[in-house]
Amino acid sequence: MHGLNCPRCGGPVSVFWGRDFRKFAMTTPGYRDREWASFKAKCPYHGTFKLRLSVADKVSWFDQFTEAMLRCMKCERIGTIANLRDKGQWLLFNIMCPEHGLSGTKRIVSSLFYLVTQLQEQGISYKEYMQTQPPGSYTLCPNCRHVVEPNSKFCGKCGTSVMPR
Repeated sequence: MHGLNCPRCGGPVSVFWGRDFRKFAMTTPGYRDREWASFKAKCPYHGTFKLRLSVADKVSWFDQFTEAMLRCMKCERIGTIANLRDKGQWLLFNIMCPEHGLSGTKRIVSSLFYLVTQLQEQGISYKEYMQTQPPGSYTLCPNCRHVVEPNSKFCGKCGTSVMPR
């Protein structure tokens, strides 16, 4: 299955832990361990599991993450955020489900949480949000997706030419 779905049934899940390593580290994206966003999620039918999704392909899964973050951990209903508290780089909160009341505590790195709430307030998708952002100061290698420094002619990881033809 692609994106934030249960690997067994393909159904919607509730994300209760999420971390975007690139945003957390405040470094140039693309380092070996910083190309992935890691999640812990729970399917109401099949239990918990871990996911790693490519940060370079964020457009394809971020809107699913927005819903999964707000989903009750016991059922598939979308709830509202309750008991929001700050703990270092993390935000801890519960979801108020209309059927089950307060769910278990969720822990999401603050950069992801604030982006989700900003998109919710504006009522736009992540793809629409990215179209309004200025282009970055780095590029990704078309072959291995490694970050290439500005003004470089070749990828430092695989050697592929990154100059436009």
